Amino acid sequence: MKFSPLGRWEDAATGDVLLDQLLVANTFWQRLRGLQFAPTLNPDCGLLLRNCRSVHTMWMRFSIDLFFLSEDLEVVEVRRGVKPWRMVIPKSKQVAHVIEVTAGHHSHLTVGNKTRFQSFDIQK
Repeated sequence: MKFSPLGRWEDAATGDVLLDQLLVANTFWQRLRGLQFAPTLNPDCGLLLRNCRSVHTMWMRFSIDLFFLSEDLEVVEVRRGVKPWRMVIPKSKQVAHVIEVTAGHHSHLTVGNKTRFQSFDIQK
């Protein structure tokens, strides 16, 4: 499944780049399928599931880390090393979006981090 590029994911306080490339699942079907059947995900890449409060990892081939974000993009919950064939429902009621990344590559990011999305520059 092909996802649209959104831009970079950054720490709002420091401007540090958390992910060089953030893809976005724009439709219900893209969110439902997510990373199912994907061979892998580049460590500098993540998938944003907008307006999403839970995640399943059915038919996935690798473990992922999940970052549950509030509407204002603050990290409100983190689940690390989620293996295939799991269902994850966050405890926080503030969750509005989820970012999926390859497990183990973003250990410095924790609950309370404020983040932002920076659109790619299309200028030539």
